[in-house]
Amino acid sequence: MHSYEVDAQEMEEFLLLVISESIDKIKEISALSKNRRQLLAYGAIVLIELIQCIGPKK
Repeated sequence: MHSYEVDAQEMEEFLLLVISESIDKIKEISALSKNRRQLLAYGAIVLIELIQCIGPKK
């Protein structure tokens, strides 16, 4: 989105961190919309699966 690139391995590591954090810890991230916080881990799981299936470099 908007030509922003991130290394796939770095993204996967970040997503694993998101999945492993408690909802209370995620609440501390002010940039996250209050309405989306509870769905964040589910989205992270989907993105990890996509990264592993597609195998992008960035």
